[in-house]
Amino acid sequence: MLKTAGAKEGQWRVAFPPGGAGSKGGSYMSVLSSRKHQKEAYQIVKWMMSPANQASGFKSNGLFPSALEACTSPEVTAGHPSYGGQATGTAFAKVAEEPPTHSRHPAERHRRGRSHGASKSVGQGKASPAGARKSAQAQIAEQLKRCRR
Repeated sequence: MLKTAGAKEGQWRVAFPPGGAGSKGGSYMSVLSSRKHQKEAYQIVKWMMSPANQASGFKSNGLFPSALEACTSPEVTAGHPSYGGQATGTAFAKVAEEPPTHSRHPAERHRRGRSHGASKSVGQGKASPAGARKSAQAQIAEQLKRCRR
């Protein structure tokens, strides 16, 4: 990846960020019950999430594995030439072993849903930004009243 960007080998390093690591979470996979080939779809998901496949994906494409078992594989622990031989996967794995925690208010999902709905209505031309914001704020306030009861 760095080679395609014109970076010279050995000039880069991975370092821990000041103040500690952060994460906003990841992705989810599911197999819908309405699908014809549920068993086959599950097998594909199972293969994609396997530590061996994820280690291979790290080596070939730099995709950091979500399966922690993959973090000890040679593909992940090997030094990377673009980073002066640094084992970047090992550095990332240290962060993955101690993920930061974020507290969320129980009503967070309601706020997020209303905010997303407001943005969508503006994007579709169904509401002005000010109108959508005012409506979302009113809906959030009403939901918070219900949560307090």
